Amino acid sequence: MTNIISHIINPNILKFIIILAGSFLILYLIKVFVVKQLVKLFKKTKNDYDDLLIRLISKIHAFAYLAIALFIATKYSNFTEIEFITSKLILIFAFYYGIVFSLEILKFFIDKKKTPDNKHSITLIHKVLNVVIWLFALLFLLQNFGVNITSLITGLGIAGVAFAFAIQNILEDIFAYFTIHFDKPFKIGDFINVGDDFGTVKKIGLKSTRIENLLGDEIVFSNRELTEARVHNYKKMEKRRNSVTIGVEYSTSFDKLEEIKKILKDITKEIKDIELYAITFDKLNSFSLDFKITYYVLNGDYIRHLEIQETINFQVVKAFREKGINFAFPSQTIYLQK
Repeated sequence: MTNIISHIINPNILKFIIILAGSFLILYLIKVFVVKQLVKLFKKTKNDYDDLLIRLISKIHAFAYLAIALFIATKYSNFTEIEFITSKLILIFAFYYGIVFSLEILKFFIDKKKTPDNKHSITLIHKVLNVVIWLFALLFLLQNFGVNITSLITGLGIAGVAFAFAIQNILEDIFAYFTIHFDKPFKIGDFINVGDDFGTVKKIGLKSTRIENLLGDEIVFSNRELTEARVHNYKKMEKRRNSVTIGVEYSTSFDKLEEIKKILKDITKEIKDIELYAITFDKLNSFSLDFKITYYVLNGDYIRHLEIQETINFQVVKAFREKGINFAFPSQTIYLQK
C-alpha cells in the first residue's frame, strides 16, 4: 500500500505540501499571538507610537504569510522547479509592504503635524509624498526585475516635456493651486470679493476654486485667475467701516433737525459689535437734508455687517415715525409767476 502511495505521490511534493502548510500555520499563529500580547501591553502605555506598531503588523495579510511559507517550503523540500517564482513573489511582497509601511508611517507623522490652519497644505504635501514613494518604489522594483530604468527615465523625461507643453494651461492652474495653499490668501469658508463677484469659498480644487455668492449661485474661477486677480478677503478683517445716509425733508423744523443727531446716537448705542465714529449733518442735497452715520463693525463676518445695517435701518424708521419726522424722496416744486 505504501509503495502504491509513494508511486502516486512524489515524496518531494508531499514534503513540500507539509512544510508549506506547517510554515503558514506557525507564522499566522505567531502573528495572532504577538498582536494579542502587544495590544494588552500597549493598553498600559500613553505613547501613540505603539499604536503605530500595531497598525503596521495588522497591515500584513494572510497572502504575505503564504508567500513566506511558500518560500520556506521551496528551500527545504528541494523543490527547485518553482524557486525562481517564489523568490520573485517574495520580492514583490517585500516591495509592497515596504510601500505600505512607509505610507502608514508618513500618515502617522503628517497627522501629528496637522492643525486647522495648515490642514489643506499638509494634505497636499501628503498626497505629493505618496506619489513620490510609489514612483521610486516602482522604479526600484523594475530595476530588480532587470529593466533598464536609465533609458526608461530618459524616455519619460522627453515625453514629459512634450506632454507639459500640451497641458500648459492645466499646469498653470495646478501651480496656482500650490500658491494658494502655501501663501494662503484665502481658505475654505472665507468671504471674498473678486472683481464684481462676492461669495464664500466652498472648495479649492487642483484646477479651479468654487465660490458661492449671496444668491446661492456657484461661481467657478480658475486658480490662475485668482492668483492674478486682486482678491479682497473680508474674513480677515478685524473691523469693517460702514456708513448710512439718511435724508429728511427740507420742511423739517430746526428743533427736529437737532433732535435727529440724538436719536441716531441712541440707536447706535444699543447695537452690539459696533464702534461709533461720527454722526454728522452731512449735506444739503437737492431734495433732502442728509445726515450720515459712520461706524465700525467690530467683526469681519459679512453677514454680521448686513445684520447691523438692517437693524439701524429698522430702528431709524421706527424712531422717525414716532417723532413725526418725514423721510425725503426725489421731488420737484414748480413756482408759477404771473
